Amino acid sequence: MTPEFRYEIFKWDYNQDLNGSQEDCIPLQLQKLFYRLQEPLRKVEETKGLTKSFQWSSNEVYVQQDIQELCRVLFEAIELSFSLSDNNENNFVKKLYQGKTQSIIRCCECGYKSFNNDTFMDLSLPIMNMFEGIYNKSLEMAFMNFIKPESLDGDNKYFCEKCNKKVKAEKYTSFEYFPKILFLQLGRFYYDFATEQREKINDRVPFPLILNCNKYLKEYKDIKYNESESENEEYCLNDAEEIINNYIKEGNNVYELFSIVIHSGTANGGHYYAYIKSFEDGDWYCFNDGNVSYIDKNEIKDIFGEKNSEKINKYKSTNTAYYLSYRKIEKGEKKLTIKDMVISDKLKELCKEENEVIIENEKIEEEKRKFIKMGVNPNKEYTFNIYFEIQKNGNELKNESLNDKIENNSDEFEEENNDCESKSIKLLGKK
Repeated sequence: MTPEFRYEIFKWDYNQDLNGSQEDCIPLQLQKLFYRLQEPLRKVEETKGLTKSFQWSSNEVYVQQDIQELCRVLFEAIELSFSLSDNNENNFVKKLYQGKTQSIIRCCECGYKSFNNDTFMDLSLPIMNMFEGIYNKSLEMAFMNFIKPESLDGDNKYFCEKCNKKVKAEKYTSFEYFPKILFLQLGRFYYDFATEQREKINDRVPFPLILNCNKYLKEYKDIKYNESESENEEYCLNDAEEIINNYIKEGNNVYELFSIVIHSGTANGGHYYAYIKSFEDGDWYCFNDGNVSYIDKNEIKDIFGEKNSEKINKYKSTNTAYYLSYRKIEKGEKKLTIKDMVISDKLKELCKEENEVIIENEKIEEEKRKFIKMGVNPNKEYTFNIYFEIQKNGNELKNESLNDKIENNSDEFEEENNDCESKSIKLLGKK
């Protein structure tokens, strides 16, 4: 549901000499998966090809992977594969997802500043940090605390090169620019050193559908911030055009929420699913494994978190927003549609043979589902087993008893194992 990403993936050209085997090539497996989602063969698509390209074993597939870590590994693999291809000089991953910050230390005596530049593919915003005395009650409060100056004083004084001595100073982070797609991780997991256990924070953290990042490019002291407004559900779920237009007057760093990865469970395990706004029809949907269903945008407030969560049993499973995706609103920009997704003949040909195998396997599995296989032991004194199959007639089984089945096919028994201590007999009757 990020058309900009899908569009670039489809543009990429697989080269076996440069990119290795098809099975191990992550971008190619993404291409195949996106192709099958766009030109579906079945209602639900499997991801075995993609997870196999991650070098995951069958056991690792069932281990809960952290979405933030997965994105970073995935992007690195894509960047590496794309850099090996002659016709893909532009790094679209960085263009879509990379932002830039500056870490600044300012001397309080002479005003001298030292700078350290850094880039980010996502931002981790803590909800609570007892050691630093941080408790963020909304996404916007978390942003404010992210850029809030920290005092360096006492034993933690800063050595100023200009003053040539240790001085009191301020340390803070400044945003240089934001990416087109902004990933924000809410820090809901932490290690409690008192209990020596990993814990999950279920506290309520509202986040807006429309995020104005223009103000975070300013210095902390110059930002107008309304704490009560940022915690108001009605304000958070308002995506009116008037609000967007007012924000754009301040600058072009206005973002629209389009994806929420939700964690259901405790710190020791759980399940991920997502609410995603479709770029095709503008509606919100819940993507939960093989099920996709429409939701009203007002349901988003249900995954903000719990009020008074300290009263909640820490082992209770709760559904809370964990990873947010915002897209920059760019007035006049042509929005990508399904029609813009050009699938190469080469990719279609690669998938054609695999699709035929998939269809054939689906037919075999469907045929198997028409039968019920059962085993019976008519005499407990001996290890004597009879296996038989009954064909389903529509949604009902044929009305035929086991005795009738044996009597009608008594001439069709075959001895499979002539072992003196164990004898297995299979009923080769009509289906």
